[in-house]
Amino acid sequence: MASWRFEAIGTHWDIESTVALTEADRTAVSAEVERFDREWSRFRPDSEVTRLGTEGGAFASTDAGPMLDAYRALSAATDGAVNPLVAVSLAAIGYDAEYSLVPGSPCAPPRTGSSGWRGRVPRSRSRHRRSSTSGRSERGASSTWS
Repeated sequence: MASWRFEAIGTHWDIESTVALTEADRTAVSAEVERFDREWSRFRPDSEVTRLGTEGGAFASTDAGPMLDAYRALSAATDGAVNPLVAVSLAAIGYDAEYSLVPGSPCAPPRTGSSGWRGRVPRSRSRHRRSSTSGRSERGASSTWS
């Protein structure tokens, strides 16, 4: 059994396989982990999630549909207790990028109308669209946060 251990996105990774991963395999895994972190990390000031939380706008990602659908299901199962817009609330109580764990003044996650966060994040749909920032075509799910 071959094993590759590394750290990324704030955690330890241990990938075991029946054959050793090639350098190309490791490069591909590392690129995918970086892409996911760049899009979804609330701790990165340059991530798509951070940008959407502060500016709103469109989110084009192959993960957007499944990720937001999972949030919708968790929110429904917990009567709204699970909310993807809690980044500021978590940072306010000390769960921030530096893991200060020093609580400040708690704040509630944003609520928008009777539908809560779901009203700000419409259902995703996989489609081909033109990126508004780069002008290049992208295949993936698109969601708009406002």
